[in-house]
Amino acid sequence: MTRTIRFRITAIAVVLSGVLLAAVSLLTINALRWQLTDNLDEGLGQRADTIAAVVADRPPDQVSTDEDLLVQVVDTDGTVLASSANLAGSAPIVSTQSGLHTITNVPG
Repeated sequence: MTRTIRFRITAIAVVLSGVLLAAVSLLTINALRWQLTDNLDEGLGQRADTIAAVVADRPPDQVSTDEDLLVQVVDTDGTVLASSANLAGSAPIVSTQSGLHTITNVPG
């Protein structure tokens, strides 16, 4: 069965448009993922700096948080110095090593 030139050109245009839209969609998703992750990392870094400033001189028993955050202040020996109310009395939720930046996913 022969196809007309109009049909072939239309089919090629549809396929190319689909490929282009898929590529643009993937690039957009990756750019958004990168931006959201970067914003989250920056926000968490600012919160960590704020908490570090509060407990710099002498850590309180509890770190007050306005949100439902898991916060622990741990010394280099792994001893919990202070924590938020939802972690009061808990062992350290992550293992730490001096001078290392640690990223850990905590369930819940």
